[in-house]
Amino acid sequence: MSDAPPSVRISDKVSANAGCDVVELPPLYDAIDPEQLDSLVETMTDGAVSFRYTGHDITVTSDGTVTLSDQPQQPDSPEVRNSDGAQ
Repeated sequence: MSDAPPSVRISDKVSANAGCDVVELPPLYDAIDPEQLDSLVETMTDGAVSFRYTGHDITVTSDGTVTLSDQPQQPDSPEVRNSDGAQ
């Protein structure tokens, strides 16, 4: 597993999946606070955090594993949803 924090791994995975550079993605903080996510995952002993970002359902488990599901939207798409479904 990478030594990079989950927030960085999320951006890397989404950009690789979309075939674009990380800087072409909407800011991750539009969906979730990256620093709080990293801190939460670091202190979790069990469980996962899930949220929606650029058309993906993102899940980060307590061991730091990042998974993507769903079909991605184009990086310039305005859709970034919080876990409560709000845009």
